Amino acid sequence: AKKSNWAGQEYKEFQKEKMKLAGDIALASSKGTGTVHLGKMLETQIPSTKGHLLCTSRGTGIRLG
Repeated sequence: AKKSNWAGQEYKEFQKEKMKLAGDIALASSKGTGTVHLGKMLETQIPSTKGHLLCTSRGTGIRLG
């Protein structure tokens, strides 16, 4: 059985493939009063945490990202 992966770069690639297959389909939103076109949706960018301080251990410690 193939392991399911719903996070990370693998999922981003899966999502891109599905968006290409869907084309420019319009989805109803806001209780049916608005529409969103899949072809116009932007790809999300995950910012790097390199060089940032990250809290660890319930906020009692920090480490460099």
